[in-house]
Amino acid sequence: MWIHHQQKTATTELPAGFRARDFGQAADFIRACPAYRPTPLHSAPDLAHALGLDGLLLKDESARFGLRSFKGLGGPYAVVMLAWEALRSNGFDGPPRALFDPAMRPAANLTIACASAGNHAQAVAAGARLIGAACRVFLPAHTEASRVAAIRDKGAHIETIDARYDETVAQARERAKAHDWIFVPDSNLLGDRESARRVMLGYGQILEESEAQWQSQGLAAPSHLVIQGGVGGLPGSLAAWSVCRWGRSRPTLIVVEPAEADCLLTSARAGERRRSAGSLDTVLRGMDCAEPSPLAWEILARQAEHFLSVDDDSCRRMARRLAEGQPSLATSPTGTAGLAGLAKLVDDPAARKAANLDEHARVLAILTEAPA
Repeated sequence: MWIHHQQKTATTELPAGFRARDFGQAADFIRACPAYRPTPLHSAPDLAHALGLDGLLLKDESARFGLRSFKGLGGPYAVVMLAWEALRSNGFDGPPRALFDPAMRPAANLTIACASAGNHAQAVAAGARLIGAACRVFLPAHTEASRVAAIRDKGAHIETIDARYDETVAQARERAKAHDWIFVPDSNLLGDRESARRVMLGYGQILEESEAQWQSQGLAAPSHLVIQGGVGGLPGSLAAWSVCRWGRSRPTLIVVEPAEADCLLTSARAGERRRSAGSLDTVLRGMDCAEPSPLAWEILARQAEHFLSVDDDSCRRMARRLAEGQPSLATSPTGTAGLAGLAKLVDDPAARKAANLDEHARVLAILTEAPA
Protein backbone atom coordinates (compact mmCIF):
# COMPACT_ATOMS: atom_id res chain seq x y z
CA MET A 1 0.00 0.00 0.00
CA TRP A 2 1.26 3.47 -0.94
CA ILE A 3 -0.20 6.60 0.62
CA HIS A 4 0.06 10.32 -0.02
CA HIS A 5 -1.35 12.89 2.38
CA GLN A 6 -1.93 16.53 1.55
CA GLN A 7 -3.15 19.32 3.75
CA LYS A 8 -6.84 20.16 3.70
CA THR A 9 -7.28 23.40 1.80
CA ALA A 10 -9.44 26.30 2.85
CA THR A 11 -10.50 27.04 -0.71
CA THR A 12 -14.01 26.32 -1.91
CA GLU A 13 -13.13 27.21 -5.50
CA LEU A 14 -14.49 24.80 -8.12
CA PRO A 15 -14.33 24.69 -11.92
CA ALA A 16 -17.09 26.45 -13.84
CA GLY A 17 -20.26 24.36 -14.11
CA PHE A 18 -19.99 22.76 -10.67
CA ARG A 19 -22.28 24.93 -8.62
CA ALA A 20 -25.15 23.93 -6.38
CA ARG A 21 -27.64 24.85 -9.11
CA ASP A 22 -25.82 22.60 -11.61
CA PHE A 23 -26.04 19.62 -9.29
CA GLY A 24 -29.65 20.58 -8.53
CA GLN A 25 -30.62 20.51 -12.20
CA ALA A 26 -29.11 17.05 -12.58
CA ALA A 27 -30.89 15.85 -9.43
CA ASP A 28 -34.25 17.17 -10.68
CA PHE A 29 -33.79 15.32 -13.96
CA ILE A 30 -32.77 12.05 -12.29
CA ARG A 31 -35.67 12.12 -9.81
CA ALA A 32 -38.11 12.73 -12.67
CA CYS A 33 -37.15 9.48 -14.41
CA PRO A 34 -39.99 6.91 -14.02
CA ALA A 35 -37.59 4.16 -12.89
CA TYR A 36 -35.89 6.32 -10.25
CA ARG A 37 -35.52 4.87 -6.75
CA PRO A 38 -32.93 5.90 -4.15
CA THR A 39 -30.36 3.18 -3.52
CA PRO A 40 -30.03 1.91 0.06
CA LEU A 41 -27.69 3.30 2.70
CA HIS A 42 -26.59 0.62 5.17
CA SER A 43 -25.08 1.05 8.60
CA ALA A 44 -22.33 -1.51 9.31
CA PRO A 45 -21.66 -1.29 13.08
CA ASP A 46 -19.82 -4.61 13.32
CA LEU A 47 -17.36 -3.69 10.59
CA ALA A 48 -17.00 -0.19 12.05
CA HIS A 49 -16.09 -1.72 15.40
CA ALA A 50 -13.57 -4.07 13.78
CA LEU A 51 -11.94 -1.10 12.05
CA GLY A 52 -11.89 0.97 15.24
CA LEU A 53 -14.34 3.58 13.97
CA ASP A 54 -17.38 5.22 15.54
CA GLY A 55 -19.54 4.49 12.51
CA LEU A 56 -19.49 3.15 8.97
CA LEU A 57 -22.13 3.82 6.30
CA LEU A 58 -22.20 1.92 3.01
CA LYS A 59 -24.05 3.39 0.03
CA ASP A 60 -25.03 0.41 -2.14
CA GLU A 61 -25.10 1.28 -5.86
CA SER A 62 -25.44 -2.33 -7.05
CA ALA A 63 -29.03 -1.92 -8.27
CA ARG A 64 -29.00 1.65 -9.56
CA PHE A 65 -31.63 1.98 -12.33
CA GLY A 66 -31.26 -1.75 -12.97
CA LEU A 67 -27.82 -1.01 -14.44
CA ARG A 68 -25.94 -2.54 -11.50
CA SER A 69 -23.62 0.39 -10.81
CA PHE A 70 -23.35 4.09 -9.94
CA LYS A 71 -22.69 4.78 -13.62
CA GLY A 72 -26.46 4.68 -14.14
CA LEU A 73 -26.58 8.21 -12.72
CA GLY A 74 -24.10 9.89 -15.03
CA GLY A 75 -24.41 8.33 -18.47
CA PRO A 76 -28.17 8.73 -19.07
CA TYR A 77 -28.18 12.33 -17.85
CA ALA A 78 -25.27 13.21 -20.13
CA VAL A 79 -26.87 11.42 -23.11
CA VAL A 80 -30.18 13.25 -22.83
CA MET A 81 -28.68 16.69 -22.28
CA LEU A 82 -26.09 16.36 -25.05
CA ALA A 83 -28.71 15.02 -27.47
CA TRP A 84 -31.07 17.85 -26.54
CA GLU A 85 -28.35 20.44 -27.12
CA ALA A 86 -27.49 18.88 -30.51
CA LEU A 87 -31.13 18.98 -31.55
CA ARG A 88 -31.53 22.58 -30.37
CA SER A 89 -28.60 23.62 -32.57
CA ASN A 90 -30.64 22.28 -35.51
CA GLY A 91 -33.83 24.14 -34.62
CA PHE A 92 -35.57 21.86 -32.10
CA ASP A 93 -37.41 24.02 -29.55
CA GLY A 94 -38.88 21.44 -27.16
CA PRO A 95 -37.70 20.79 -23.57
CA PRO A 96 -35.40 17.84 -22.68
CA ARG A 97 -38.37 15.75 -21.52
CA ALA A 98 -39.78 15.86 -25.08
CA LEU A 99 -37.01 13.45 -26.08
CA PHE A 100 -38.84 10.71 -24.13
CA ASP A 101 -42.13 11.18 -26.02
CA PRO A 102 -42.69 8.02 -28.13
CA ALA A 103 -44.98 9.98 -30.44
CA MET A 104 -42.25 12.49 -31.27
CA ARG A 105 -38.88 10.74 -30.88
CA PRO A 106 -36.88 13.77 -32.08
CA ALA A 107 -33.63 11.93 -31.31
CA ALA A 108 -34.44 8.89 -33.48
CA ASN A 109 -31.89 9.89 -36.12
CA LEU A 110 -29.08 10.45 -33.65
CA THR A 111 -26.31 8.00 -32.79
CA ILE A 112 -24.74 8.03 -29.34
CA ALA A 113 -21.24 6.58 -28.94
CA CYS A 114 -18.95 5.82 -26.03
CA ALA A 115 -15.96 3.77 -24.97
CA SER A 116 -15.95 1.90 -21.69
CA ALA A 117 -14.79 -1.09 -19.70
CA GLY A 118 -18.44 -1.95 -19.05
CA ASN A 119 -20.55 0.05 -16.59
CA HIS A 120 -20.39 3.42 -18.32
CA ALA A 121 -21.34 1.74 -21.59
CA GLN A 122 -24.44 0.20 -20.02
CA ALA A 123 -25.49 3.60 -18.72
CA VAL A 124 -24.96 5.33 -22.05
CA ALA A 125 -26.78 2.57 -23.93
CA ALA A 126 -29.70 2.84 -21.51
CA GLY A 127 -29.82 6.60 -22.04
CA ALA A 128 -29.83 6.17 -25.82
CA ARG A 129 -32.66 3.64 -25.58
CA LEU A 130 -34.69 6.09 -23.44
CA ILE A 131 -34.70 8.65 -26.26
CA GLY A 132 -34.90 6.19 -29.16
CA ALA A 133 -31.39 6.92 -30.47
CA ALA A 134 -28.94 4.40 -31.86
CA CYS A 135 -25.94 3.51 -29.71
CA ARG A 136 -22.45 2.29 -30.59
CA VAL A 137 -20.11 1.09 -27.85
CA PHE A 138 -16.38 0.48 -28.13
CA LEU A 139 -14.88 -1.91 -25.58
CA PRO A 140 -11.30 -2.81 -24.64
CA ALA A 141 -10.33 -6.34 -25.69
CA HIS A 142 -10.15 -7.65 -22.10
CA THR A 143 -13.79 -6.81 -21.23
CA GLU A 144 -15.54 -9.76 -19.53
CA ALA A 145 -18.17 -11.62 -21.52
CA SER A 146 -20.81 -10.91 -18.87
CA ARG A 147 -20.29 -7.16 -19.24
CA VAL A 148 -20.42 -7.39 -23.04
CA ALA A 149 -23.71 -9.29 -22.84
CA ALA A 150 -25.21 -6.73 -20.46
CA ILE A 151 -24.33 -3.87 -22.81
CA ARG A 152 -25.70 -5.68 -25.84
CA ASP A 153 -28.90 -6.33 -23.89
CA LYS A 154 -29.42 -2.54 -23.73
CA GLY A 155 -29.60 -2.44 -27.53
CA ALA A 156 -26.08 -1.20 -28.29
CA HIS A 157 -23.96 -2.19 -31.27
CA ILE A 158 -20.60 -3.33 -29.87
CA GLU A 159 -17.14 -3.13 -31.36
CA THR A 160 -14.09 -4.49 -29.54
CA ILE A 161 -10.73 -2.72 -29.84
CA ASP A 162 -7.49 -4.55 -29.13
CA ALA A 163 -6.23 -1.93 -26.68
CA ARG A 164 -6.50 -0.78 -23.08
CA TYR A 165 -9.06 1.72 -21.85
CA ASP A 166 -7.24 4.94 -22.75
CA GLU A 167 -6.46 3.93 -26.35
CA THR A 168 -9.99 2.55 -26.77
CA VAL A 169 -11.39 5.96 -25.81
CA ALA A 170 -9.11 7.71 -28.29
CA GLN A 171 -10.07 5.43 -31.19
CA ALA A 172 -13.77 5.60 -30.33
CA ARG A 173 -13.71 9.38 -30.27
CA GLU A 174 -12.13 9.51 -33.72
CA ARG A 175 -14.79 7.17 -35.11
CA ALA A 176 -17.54 9.28 -33.55
CA LYS A 177 -16.08 12.46 -35.00
CA ALA A 178 -15.81 10.93 -38.46
CA HIS A 179 -19.47 9.81 -38.44
CA ASP A 180 -20.95 12.83 -36.62
CA TRP A 181 -22.03 10.73 -33.66
CA ILE A 182 -22.54 12.23 -30.18
CA PHE A 183 -19.60 10.98 -28.12
CA VAL A 184 -20.19 10.57 -24.36
CA PRO A 185 -16.98 9.83 -22.44
CA ASP A 186 -16.78 9.70 -18.66
CA SER A 187 -13.58 11.76 -18.63
CA ASN A 188 -12.21 14.69 -20.62
CA LEU A 189 -8.85 13.14 -21.44
CA LEU A 190 -9.38 14.15 -25.05
CA GLY A 191 -10.94 17.53 -24.41
CA ASP A 192 -14.62 16.50 -24.10
CA ARG A 193 -15.18 18.71 -21.07
CA GLU A 194 -18.93 19.23 -21.35
CA SER A 195 -19.65 15.52 -21.70
CA ALA A 196 -17.50 14.68 -18.69
CA ARG A 197 -19.06 17.49 -16.66
CA ARG A 198 -22.59 16.24 -17.34
CA VAL A 199 -21.62 12.71 -16.29
CA MET A 200 -20.02 13.96 -13.08
CA LEU A 201 -23.02 16.11 -12.18
CA GLY A 202 -25.20 13.00 -12.27
CA TYR A 203 -23.00 11.26 -9.72
CA GLY A 204 -23.76 13.96 -7.16
CA GLN A 205 -27.12 12.26 -6.57
CA ILE A 206 -25.27 9.69 -4.44
CA LEU A 207 -24.56 12.24 -1.72
CA GLU A 208 -27.91 13.99 -2.23
CA GLU A 209 -29.63 10.73 -1.29
CA SER A 210 -27.13 9.73 1.37
CA GLU A 211 -27.56 12.94 3.35
CA ALA A 212 -31.35 12.55 3.40
CA GLN A 213 -30.98 8.89 4.42
CA TRP A 214 -28.59 9.35 7.33
CA GLN A 215 -30.71 12.23 8.61
CA SER A 216 -33.89 10.13 8.42
CA GLN A 217 -32.10 7.34 10.32
CA GLY A 218 -31.01 9.78 13.02
CA LEU A 219 -27.33 9.27 12.23
CA ALA A 220 -24.55 11.82 12.41
CA ALA A 221 -23.00 13.10 9.20
CA PRO A 222 -19.77 11.36 8.17
CA SER A 223 -16.41 12.87 9.00
CA HIS A 224 -14.74 11.02 6.11
CA LEU A 225 -15.66 9.94 2.56
CA VAL A 226 -13.79 6.96 1.06
CA ILE A 227 -14.18 6.84 -2.73
CA GLN A 228 -12.78 4.68 -5.55
CA GLY A 229 -10.54 6.44 -8.05
CA GLY A 230 -10.28 5.36 -11.71
CA VAL A 231 -9.89 8.49 -13.85
CA GLY A 232 -11.32 10.48 -10.94
CA GLY A 233 -14.87 11.23 -12.09
CA LEU A 234 -16.65 9.79 -9.05
CA PRO A 235 -14.42 11.23 -6.30
CA GLY A 236 -14.18 14.52 -8.20
CA SER A 237 -17.96 14.75 -8.41
CA LEU A 238 -18.52 13.94 -4.74
CA ALA A 239 -15.77 16.32 -3.68
CA ALA A 240 -17.44 19.13 -5.65
CA TRP A 241 -20.89 18.27 -4.28
CA SER A 242 -19.45 18.31 -0.75
CA VAL A 243 -17.94 21.74 -1.26
CA CYS A 244 -21.26 23.06 -2.61
CA ARG A 245 -23.19 21.61 0.32
CA TRP A 246 -20.83 21.97 3.29
CA GLY A 247 -18.10 24.38 2.21
CA ARG A 248 -15.02 24.27 4.40
CA SER A 249 -16.70 21.92 6.89
CA ARG A 250 -17.00 19.12 4.29
CA PRO A 251 -15.85 15.59 5.19
CA THR A 252 -12.25 14.54 4.67
CA LEU A 253 -11.84 12.81 1.30
CA ILE A 254 -9.83 9.59 0.86
CA VAL A 255 -9.32 8.37 -2.73
CA VAL A 256 -8.43 4.70 -3.35
CA GLU A 257 -6.95 3.14 -6.51
CA PRO A 258 -5.49 -0.18 -7.68
CA ALA A 259 -1.79 -0.57 -6.95
CA GLU A 260 -1.08 -1.14 -10.65
CA ALA A 261 -3.25 1.77 -11.89
CA ASP A 262 -2.51 4.58 -9.44
CA CYS A 263 -2.68 7.64 -11.70
CA LEU A 264 -4.31 9.86 -9.05
CA LEU A 265 -1.83 8.89 -6.35
CA THR A 266 1.04 9.43 -8.78
CA SER A 267 -0.36 12.84 -9.70
CA ALA A 268 -0.80 13.84 -6.06
CA ARG A 269 2.80 12.97 -5.29
CA ALA A 270 4.05 14.93 -8.29
CA GLY A 271 1.81 17.90 -7.63
CA GLU A 272 0.54 17.77 -11.19
CA ARG A 273 -1.43 15.42 -13.43
CA ARG A 274 0.67 12.37 -14.33
CA ARG A 275 0.28 8.91 -15.86
CA SER A 276 0.58 5.84 -13.68
CA ALA A 277 3.80 3.87 -14.07
CA GLY A 278 1.95 0.67 -13.14
CA SER A 279 1.19 -2.26 -15.43
CA LEU A 280 -2.59 -1.52 -15.37
CA ASP A 281 -3.11 -5.25 -14.80
CA THR A 282 -5.77 -5.46 -12.10
CA VAL A 283 -9.01 -7.30 -11.40
CA LEU A 284 -10.55 -3.93 -10.50
CA ARG A 285 -12.23 -3.46 -13.87
CA GLY A 286 -13.19 0.09 -14.68
CA MET A 287 -10.32 1.31 -12.48
CA ASP A 288 -7.47 0.19 -14.75
CA CYS A 289 -6.86 3.75 -15.89
CA ALA A 290 -3.48 5.21 -16.82
CA GLU A 291 -4.23 8.92 -16.62
CA PRO A 292 -6.57 11.17 -14.61
CA SER A 293 -9.39 13.10 -16.21
CA PRO A 294 -8.16 16.72 -16.35
CA LEU A 295 -11.52 18.01 -15.15
CA ALA A 296 -11.68 15.58 -12.22
CA TRP A 297 -8.05 16.26 -11.32
CA GLU A 298 -8.70 20.01 -11.25
CA ILE A 299 -11.12 19.32 -8.38
CA LEU A 300 -9.19 16.59 -6.59
CA ALA A 301 -5.89 18.50 -6.57
CA ARG A 302 -7.60 21.09 -4.34
CA GLN A 303 -10.16 19.06 -2.44
CA ALA A 304 -8.84 15.54 -1.69
CA GLU A 305 -6.70 15.03 1.41
CA HIS A 306 -5.52 11.43 1.09
CA PHE A 307 -4.65 9.19 -1.86
CA LEU A 308 -3.76 5.53 -1.51
CA SER A 309 -3.38 2.38 -3.54
CA VAL A 310 -4.64 -1.09 -2.66
CA ASP A 311 -3.81 -4.56 -3.95
CA ASP A 312 -6.28 -6.82 -5.74
CA ASP A 313 -6.28 -9.52 -3.05
CA SER A 314 -7.35 -7.07 -0.35
CA CYS A 315 -10.35 -6.10 -2.50
CA ARG A 316 -11.28 -9.74 -3.10
CA ARG A 317 -11.13 -10.43 0.64
CA MET A 318 -13.25 -7.39 1.47
CA ALA A 319 -15.89 -8.44 -1.08
CA ARG A 320 -16.10 -11.86 0.63
CA ARG A 321 -16.20 -10.23 4.05
CA LEU A 322 -19.16 -8.07 3.04
CA ALA A 323 -21.02 -11.04 1.58
CA GLU A 324 -20.60 -12.94 4.85
CA GLY A 325 -21.35 -9.99 7.15
CA GLN A 326 -24.41 -8.35 8.65
CA PRO A 327 -25.96 -6.99 6.59
CA SER A 328 -24.88 -9.32 3.78
CA LEU A 329 -23.93 -7.17 0.77
CA ALA A 330 -22.95 -8.43 -2.66
CA THR A 331 -20.41 -6.44 -4.66
CA SER A 332 -17.32 -7.00 -6.78
CA PRO A 333 -13.66 -6.35 -5.92
CA THR A 334 -14.06 -3.06 -7.82
CA GLY A 335 -17.16 -2.22 -5.83
CA THR A 336 -15.40 -2.67 -2.52
CA ALA A 337 -12.03 -1.11 -3.40
CA GLY A 338 -12.65 2.01 -1.33
CA LEU A 339 -13.57 -0.01 1.73
CA ALA A 340 -10.58 -2.34 1.23
CA GLY A 341 -8.33 0.70 1.09
CA LEU A 342 -9.87 2.02 4.30
CA ALA A 343 -9.13 -1.29 6.05
CA LYS A 344 -5.49 -1.15 4.91
CA LEU A 345 -5.17 2.47 6.01
CA VAL A 346 -6.42 1.92 9.55
CA ASP A 347 -3.97 -0.97 9.96
CA ASP A 348 -1.09 1.50 9.54
CA PRO A 349 -0.80 3.53 12.79
CA ALA A 350 1.01 6.49 11.20
CA ALA A 351 -1.35 6.66 8.23
CA ARG A 352 -4.37 6.28 10.48
CA LYS A 353 -3.23 9.19 12.62
CA ALA A 354 -2.49 11.36 9.58
CA ALA A 355 -6.01 10.73 8.27
CA ASN A 356 -7.55 11.37 11.72
CA LEU A 357 -9.35 8.02 11.61
CA ASP A 358 -9.69 7.61 15.36
CA GLU A 359 -12.48 6.08 17.43
CA HIS A 360 -14.64 9.14 16.78
CA ALA A 361 -14.44 8.91 12.98
CA ARG A 362 -17.59 8.24 10.95
CA VAL A 363 -16.97 7.03 7.40
CA LEU A 364 -19.15 6.83 4.29
CA ALA A 365 -17.95 4.38 1.62
CA ILE A 366 -19.53 3.62 -1.76
CA LEU A 367 -20.16 0.08 -2.98
CA THR A 368 -20.03 1.10 -6.61
CA GLU A 369 -21.32 -1.98 -8.44
CA ALA A 370 -22.89 -5.43 -8.31
CA PRO A 371 -20.83 -8.60 -8.76
CA ALA A 372 -19.90 -9.21 -12.41
